[in-house]
Amino acid sequence: MSQAVSLLSLTAAAADSIAAHRAVAFNKKQHANTAVPMFGVSTRDVVTGENFVLTVEGTAVCEAGGAIAANDAVMVSTNGTFVKHDSSATKMVVGYALEAAADGATFEMIIRQHKHA
Repeated sequence: MSQAVSLLSLTAAAADSIAAHRAVAFNKKQHANTAVPMFGVSTRDVVTGENFVLTVEGTAVCEAGGAIAANDAVMVSTNGTFVKHDSSATKMVVGYALEAAADGATFEMIIRQHKHA
């Protein structure tokens, strides 16, 4: 069962529609760049201009964009979902899966952003 324990949640105005449990970029749009950090994770579906809460630190409920195993290093995919990190040094690790998930399912991830070593 996915849960979230937010240590830091922020409110932002969406610059575009954002799906629930997706990565959010610093420009307040759904994140799609694997090489830069994310701002946080959306907690619900939002439309352009709507205020919403995103999880910035702690654990977050995330949507898997492919199969993920517990303890996998995770990166953002090009559609804002989360996938197993591919070990590329140019792509950001945004966190670690605390549980396994199938493609399209939600899972709990601890947010820990850094470049892959």
